[in-house]
Amino acid sequence: MSDLGLFEGLKGEESLGDLQKKEEKENKEKKEKVDKTRIVCYAGHKIYIEDRTLSLEDIRKQLEKDFPELTKKRTTMEYDEKTGIIVPVIKAKKNGGYFKGYYTSLEEMAKAPRPVNIVMGRDGLYEIRETPFGVFCVKKEKVDELNVIKEQFLPKIPTKIPMHLLQQAVTFFERWASMKLEAEAQFFWDDEKRQYFVYIPEQKVTSYSVEIQRNLELEERFVLAAEIHSHHFMPPIFSSTDNMEEKRTGIYGVVGNFGNKRELEMRYSCGGEYRPLDPRIVFQDFKRDKLDVFAPYPREWDRKITVLERGNCLCR
Repeated sequence: MSDLGLFEGLKGEESLGDLQKKEEKENKEKKEKVDKTRIVCYAGHKIYIEDRTLSLEDIRKQLEKDFPELTKKRTTMEYDEKTGIIVPVIKAKKNGGYFKGYYTSLEEMAKAPRPVNIVMGRDGLYEIRETPFGVFCVKKEKVDELNVIKEQFLPKIPTKIPMHLLQQAVTFFERWASMKLEAEAQFFWDDEKRQYFVYIPEQKVTSYSVEIQRNLELEERFVLAAEIHSHHFMPPIFSSTDNMEEKRTGIYGVVGNFGNKRELEMRYSCGGEYRPLDPRIVFQDFKRDKLDVFAPYPREWDRKITVLERGNCLCR
């Protein structure tokens, strides 16, 4: 076979001299990649580098993420082949860290501290670094390595609650709003039938409150999607009583302004922390003017209501 065959795979005008220069560059890079365990010594810390394929420049780039002062222009990576020690040498005196640790408490951090420690505090995240002279702590508004998370409700069930079920519940509320009484309805998802249904629990109502008897068997069998109650002629504003009763994680709503333009306000609770919720996320084809549409409901729903006044039962 001709020796020329060795160069048949070369592209363009790449010559033997080019190949030699390329090989010399690769050999130089290989020499820079140290084959023994290396230790970065910086700011009073010793960090063991487990990845042996990293070049000194690779290590410097990673260091710069947490040590902004270790720029390529100002930093020399001094390496001792005998000991495997790497010392970043810079022109200015600054402090920082290399590897970060993430902890839920100071006690957890104390067991295995890192040069840079991100610790959860009662009111947010804190970054803690240590040098031989002392411990430095600052509150972090943002930690770039952590995920971006926003407050929201994300449905897991593939379909929304049909609008006509909400209209049935609102028509039911109107019946009792005419007597200035509150009422409540629950919306469940039947996973087997793949559909929603409205359930009216046994409840005791007054002009300013509604107390339901929870059906634990039903809540165990089906998925409780939302709970909505009425404020009859009053505005749909969640009251302090609502705040006490709706701490359970879930979706809640209140319908008000009966006798005028009906309105629905919704929110979700996440462990007792409340956030507003757009009804369009929960109800299919929701529009506020559709709340005024009359929708017949089963009359047995009315038999679930016990009206109370000053603690005494008036009617059922």
